[in-house]
Amino acid sequence: MQQSRSHAARVLFAVVSLAGIFGASGCAKPPDPDAQPAGSRPLSLNQWQRDGLHCGRGGDCVDWYRFDTPTAGKLRVDVAKLQDDGETPVFSVVVGDASGAVLFEEENQGRTRLLLRHPERGYAAKGRYTLAVKTPETGSARFDYEIRVQLEPKPVVRKQAPRFRKVRASLLEIETLPDGREAVLLDKGKAAGLARGQRGRLLQGGRKIADIEVIDVYRDGSRAAIRGSSSGVNASTVAEVDVPR
Repeated sequence: MQQSRSHAARVLFAVVSLAGIFGASGCAKPPDPDAQPAGSRPLSLNQWQRDGLHCGRGGDCVDWYRFDTPTAGKLRVDVAKLQDDGETPVFSVVVGDASGAVLFEEENQGRTRLLLRHPERGYAAKGRYTLAVKTPETGSARFDYEIRVQLEPKPVVRKQAPRFRKVRASLLEIETLPDGREAVLLDKGKAAGLARGQRGRLLQGGRKIADIEVIDVYRDGSRAAIRGSSSGVNASTVAEVDVPR
């Protein structure tokens, strides 16, 4: 009988011990994966996402997110407290690089909503970024919020085609007009797009030596008045006329 009681006691001790082990392991709180940049959760651009922090009681003090920008631009980060009658704890928003290194951080300072832009000057490069919402580790009330990140793409500067094309013409002759001005006869005319009133220049070795204005146009030739002096004009001088595209 005594041996039976001893065996029963050992069995009961083992059961109690196992219950204690499994009970302790069952009560152990798993680590918060998004408390570190490595455990950041994906955040879609231009979409609101809801979450909450309860650092003072639950130990949930920071939420890390990650997002990708398809092009360079300015980031617009919006974090707003969900409406309720509770107090608004101190919270801050962190913008970090892909590894979580802080690029910018701002505290709410009593506000229920934080709206910030990054960077203040220039544009954020295309790539991956991290973002965190944080509350202090002590004395923080529950903070339920929604968050959104928007990207304002960097403007694409498109090069405009020149308004004019430059038509080169050879000089056939220099003459004096009835009003005393000098003019040059050119070997280009309507067929090359020249028209009365178009402006241009005389070039010597690529350097401008005088301005000209087309005053008469024929199919394959034209006349241009020289605006200024004709000194320096010789057989190697060429004319360049600005013809609208």
